[in-house]
Amino acid sequence: MQQFSGSKILDAIESGIKNGSEKYGIKINFIPDITRNAPDTQNDVLNFVLEGKDRGLFIGLGLGGMENGYPPELFKDVYAEAKRNNLHVVAHVGEAVGSESIWGAINELRVERIGHGIRCLGDENLVKYLRDNQIPMEISPTSNYCLGIVKKGEAHPIRQMVNAGLLCTINTDDPAMFSTNLNNEYKLLASQGFTCNELLQLNRNAIRESFLNESDKSNYSKLLKGGLCT
Repeated sequence: MQQFSGSKILDAIESGIKNGSEKYGIKINFIPDITRNAPDTQNDVLNFVLEGKDRGLFIGLGLGGMENGYPPELFKDVYAEAKRNNLHVVAHVGEAVGSESIWGAINELRVERIGHGIRCLGDENLVKYLRDNQIPMEISPTSNYCLGIVKKGEAHPIRQMVNAGLLCTINTDDPAMFSTNLNNEYKLLASQGFTCNELLQLNRNAIRESFLNESDKSNYSKLLKGGLCT
């Protein structure tokens, strides 16, 4: 199997960003993930991310992969180093594992946003903490259904999360793997009773909790000013 160096991979990513930005008029930055079920690679991933950061490609470090058996505590040191290097830090937790995984990401990794996190609902103290601190939750409904985290035919727990005052945003997780896009995610929630204004607020949440600079946040927020609902 042909091996590719980190610099060649970064060259390809840089080329893809350039082509995509020119073709579609969009801005792209990436947050690469450590594969948690390959913990021995975490330092190599951090070094790769830091090299990409220096080239203006990456803005943060994430954690994905198999949640069972690989708690956030395993990655405490590499996350601390990422923060020392001014990287944003996020993690996928509380999807396949319960609230202890979310607490670990909060207390040990000091994450800025939580991917998934739907298992928080079994822990009243955690729900209160998430609500009081308004920690952003990246919710991906279709992914949860496809992986069997939420049973098909059941309402997605994001309704309970929103009603509890949690700060939720809507995401696709891996759109190619789950054959979805953001439009489909919003349509799914609309079919489960979310109003246009509620969906609009979820969109506002996403802008506010993005890692864009304040000027870009303001510009995007203006597009939603006054709402799109009738």
